[in-house]
Amino acid sequence: MPAPTGTAQSAARPASPATPPPPPILVAEQPASVGETEPQPAPVAEDALDAKKFEEEIRALLDLAGKATYYQLLGVGATSPPEQIKENFHRMARKFHPDRHMGHSEWLDLLQDLMARLTIAYKTLLDEPKRVAYDKQIAAAGAFTLGQDKTESEETVDECLTRAKQALRARNFAGSILWLRKCVEIAPDVAKHHAMLGRSLAAFPQYRQDAVRHFSLAIELDPWNTSAYFQFGELYEAMGLPWRAVPHYRRILEIDPEHGKAIERLAALENETVSAKPKSGQSFLARMLHRKSHI
Repeated sequence: MPAPTGTAQSAARPASPATPPPPPILVAEQPASVGETEPQPAPVAEDALDAKKFEEEIRALLDLAGKATYYQLLGVGATSPPEQIKENFHRMARKFHPDRHMGHSEWLDLLQDLMARLTIAYKTLLDEPKRVAYDKQIAAAGAFTLGQDKTESEETVDECLTRAKQALRARNFAGSILWLRKCVEIAPDVAKHHAMLGRSLAAFPQYRQDAVRHFSLAIELDPWNTSAYFQFGELYEAMGLPWRAVPHYRRILEIDPEHGKAIERLAALENETVSAKPKSGQSFLARMLHRKSHI
């Protein structure tokens, strides 16, 4: 019997079940093109919220720096070892150093101020003799009880500072001197107290040497405070010592190259130096002495 043909074989073979269609691809699993991406919440709002929180944190630490001890500012205790102080300082420096936030020019002054305060606290607590002296100082002043909440003495400082500011707004410099001396007596390591006291003392010629001392202390405690440098420069000009004012204005421009008032005063003093010899033949020094005698 002849072999069945191919057609016959196909007819004789049972039909195979139909191949099931591939499962449908879900839209969510398909790689979407850029133009077809579903709208996502705008990250700008979240970034803005984070930026606001970060700025609030900076300001809160600056406020703490003006009220608390170095221990509280660095988040350590009175018995914390140097290693803990180092760790906390470096952690804060990594977070708040101005070089890490150059894209936010509005923060730079705040960050420079904060880093200056953190650095002073760090250097004081890491140096054993300085730390011992600091502990004695704050204990003797009675301004703080280490590791505890705000004390009655701190509240007294705040009250004195409030009264001093009220006196300054009224241009009652004698009254502000009284209250600011109390602030300095209770909290001698707060730079702004010395700067404000220096400003008030400068209003009286007989107190200007004392004002020089307090401005110097303010700058030593807070070397980034451009206001203290500028007021110190103004004091030297009022005392007839413009050449002593010049380094302070230059220091301001190192911190803030766009400081308009410092640029203006420095330019004026340098122009005055260039034209030091007037038509009358008087020397620059003679004119300065003459100016001083009329202050």
